[in-house]
Amino acid sequence: MNKESSLSLQAIQETVADLLLNRDQIIPNAMFAGDFAINAERLRIYRGNLHAVWINALRNAYPVICRLVGDAFFEQLSILYGHRFPSQSGDLNVFGQDFAKFLQDEASVSEFPYFSAVAALEWQQHLAYYSADFDALDLMNFLSTAGENAAQYAFEFHPAVALVQADFAAVQICLAHRGEQVQALDIPLNTTSYALVSRKDWRVELTQLSQAEYIALQALRAGSSLGMALERALELGSEIDFEFDIATALQHWFQRGIFIEFRCKD
Repeated sequence: MNKESSLSLQAIQETVADLLLNRDQIIPNAMFAGDFAINAERLRIYRGNLHAVWINALRNAYPVICRLVGDAFFEQLSILYGHRFPSQSGDLNVFGQDFAKFLQDEASVSEFPYFSAVAALEWQQHLAYYSADFDALDLMNFLSTAGENAAQYAFEFHPAVALVQADFAAVQICLAHRGEQVQALDIPLNTTSYALVSRKDWRVELTQLSQAEYIALQALRAGSSLGMALERALELGSEIDFEFDIATALQHWFQRGIFIEFRCKD
């Protein structure tokens, strides 16, 4: 750094940031002493490190998108994203919060409109991992307390829980890519899908839901009693001609640790 520079610290920081983000930016002689070529090479290294941080942060949050597009193209998308959505926080875990919006608008992936839905679902799983921790409510504990009045109780959800409705088969795509071998999909990509994102013992789980089960959980999350939520799910089940198994659904919900408190509505 040129000791004779009279630039303020803020001006220096802003200029260096511009140099890192824009490789065509001219290096000001007033700021850097020494050989121009050496300074340019040092900035290239710093810029490469910045890109690596972007790529690694996004790859951590979006492993399925990375697998869908391949490592090389994912790196290009990550760099484009970093330029369009500069980090607003010192916490890299929130850097990718606009990636679904980015994919929705990015011309190079316009032929794959489901990418945005997959990314939105992956982001909910990412958030679930970093959510606050609470002890999950046990089904037997709830039933022993509520007894015959169980239908009158409402629940508080674990902060890691998310309910997701996607216009595409985002849930099936994510589930198909979670193992070493990608599983083939047997449904059209534009199929609406529903998911429960949960975390138990610090393990994030993605569960595909039926539409009726999704509606029941949405009602519970909005404060409805268990009885009202299940009644709505049963009504929907009869409308679209499938059975909603209450006992199985309750077991699955409690097994995934999605509730932390309960209270009687009446």
